[in-house]
Amino acid sequence: MINLEYLNVFVACVEHGSFSGAAKALNRVPSGVSMCIAKLERDMGCDLFNRDTKKATLTPAGERLFDHGKTLLRQAKRVNAIVQDEMNDGETRFVLGIGELVPISVFEEALARTMRQFPHTEFELMRGPRKTLETAFDKKDINVLIRIQASAVDTHLDYIQFAQAEVVAICSKDSELADLEEVRVEDLIEKPQIVLRSMLDNPLLQLEGMISNRKIVASSTQDLLSLVENDVGWAITAVADAQPRIEHGSLVGFMPFESYDVRGLPVDVLFPPQNQNASVLNYFIERLTTAQNNVDGTNGD
Repeated sequence: MINLEYLNVFVACVEHGSFSGAAKALNRVPSGVSMCIAKLERDMGCDLFNRDTKKATLTPAGERLFDHGKTLLRQAKRVNAIVQDEMNDGETRFVLGIGELVPISVFEEALARTMRQFPHTEFELMRGPRKTLETAFDKKDINVLIRIQASAVDTHLDYIQFAQAEVVAICSKDSELADLEEVRVEDLIEKPQIVLRSMLDNPLLQLEGMISNRKIVASSTQDLLSLVENDVGWAITAVADAQPRIEHGSLVGFMPFESYDVRGLPVDVLFPPQNQNASVLNYFIERLTTAQNNVDGTNGD
């Protein structure tokens, strides 16, 4: 069985061009490096360096070991990292539930930082209607649930309101609404309003965001945007989701005059009680909180 410590010293000798260079890079004495190489050659049963020249060069066996040794060391490092992750937090998989109305922009930086911090954890993002995600959360099929808040006192579990999702009303560029200088509530009541299932499941949004008498339920935000583009009806959605199409000119954004004040929808993150063995969860929540504190601090200056 090859000794990984000796192999690491051998690779360092080749990469740094000499035993003394390897000793300096590894913070070891030169005699210790020489001893490791001698023991590795003994274990392998062959010479790895030609020593009949002023500068030691690799033998054919040494060249083959160097090529395969680097791969073996990378694999060993990865295995060690996976084991350490398992020992430290036990989270080999992390599932994030995301409400249909929540734009990814409100949490993407925190999520990206978490993914980089835990490269050996498998991450999954699950979009869906509010009730479907809440059921999955109760069954512990998802670790964290990010959703639009439904009421002032929204849950009996731990949660943090960490963002406001700015919203806008939208219509097609070909809609009659696009030609109005001011869009009033009465202009919207008889025109179909395209909604997501989550709006129907959320009492707060039902109260403040449902205007039309006629409703069309879309299965996803992308379907909602496409239906509006084709002048099937109008809708309310997150600015972050609608902005690219507004800039492209296929959608027109507006805010109904003298309407409800849904300029920003409160976004909260729902999570089980934190514990020291849930490092991915704790890190993600900390990043969300830090981001919100930074925003609050900026706004307060």
